[in-house]
Amino acid sequence: MKLTKINFQKSFVIGPYLQEKVGVEIELDDTDGWDESFQKAKELVDKWGAANGDVYNSTIGGIQIKVPVTPQPIKSIDRKAIERLEKLIDDCTSIDELVKFKDEVGPLGLIDLYHAKYDQIHKFNDYSNG
Repeated sequence: MKLTKINFQKSFVIGPYLQEKVGVEIELDDTDGWDESFQKAKELVDKWGAANGDVYNSTIGGIQIKVPVTPQPIKSIDRKAIERLEKLIDDCTSIDELVKFKDEVGPLGLIDLYHAKYDQIHKFNDYSNG
């Protein structure tokens, strides 16, 4: 087997949900080593990325905007906390009990469950008092 070309590509974040792929292709001759050539290709692409990558570039109204883009960590979902809150909401028998969990339901995605339980308790109270 004879290697004749080395191609190296890498994607860089240039904006929200935008990436730019940069790459080089190096044609080898008989004196070039493939591993040194690969390292050179990688260095060239990484050098460009260090200078221009991870920056959102835009022109708005004739003004050049450059904003560094830093990846945001993905928030982990605490399944046990969700299950605990689901059980606490389900066990509520009064609006006063339920209201204690009002601030917790949004971040855990349990707003629909909260409203359904609120409606259930409210209808039960209307039926009992009516």
